[in-house]
Amino acid sequence: MDVAIFLIDPSQDNPRDYNRFSHLLSLVLKTDIKEINLVSRRSGLEEAPFLDQIPEKIFEKKGLFNKIRPEKVQKRHLQVDRFDLATLIDRLGRESKKEVLIYFEDETNDLAYDGSDMIQKLLKMASERKGPIVGMKKIPFSEISSSNLLRGTLIAEGEYRIQSVFRAESPLQSSSNLAMTKQFIFNPRFFKLFAQKYALNRENAFIESFDLWARSEPVFGCLPFQPLKIR
Repeated sequence: MDVAIFLIDPSQDNPRDYNRFSHLLSLVLKTDIKEINLVSRRSGLEEAPFLDQIPEKIFEKKGLFNKIRPEKVQKRHLQVDRFDLATLIDRLGRESKKEVLIYFEDETNDLAYDGSDMIQKLLKMASERKGPIVGMKKIPFSEISSSNLLRGTLIAEGEYRIQSVFRAESPLQSSSNLAMTKQFIFNPRFFKLFAQKYALNRENAFIESFDLWARSEPVFGCLPFQPLKIR
């Protein structure tokens, strides 16, 4: 599966967290991802040292007559100034011709139910389930009004088939306490649907397109493992 990852750091004025970035990079390099993009407010000059940390990993790709030819990891930086999902998805998906993993670096980096990191789990689910994937989390009812909510059916341990995406003004109006995290895998077909909604209504484009897709085509959610707290 040909996937590009966008590591998104929305921090305003702080320098990039070196330790967090190094950890995420080590996880990405354990996968077959061949394109790594750093997305931030910073200039290319500021991000250059972090791009330099990405090694020249070589993949073997079969070409004409099954001849093996090397293929390097692609790496680049994108400077943006808005980090709401609709604007970002419009920017990142506009020219995308492959699967895209969107991963906000400030999101909690939990483990999946099978013990793997969420980056690896999301990729595995996308390969097996053949559809867009969204990270999920259980939230307290006090956060209902500020979250994008998901309604779905449990299909395996930590895995859901998403049936709808919605917002609720109060806990009493919500039939679910499952919310989106800032971890997604989208394909080019989803980006085309989103672009149509974005042209008509930018404010609600993300929810409307995601909900429409979930009601008509497979969309899956990944709920991370939450260990019991021992007091």
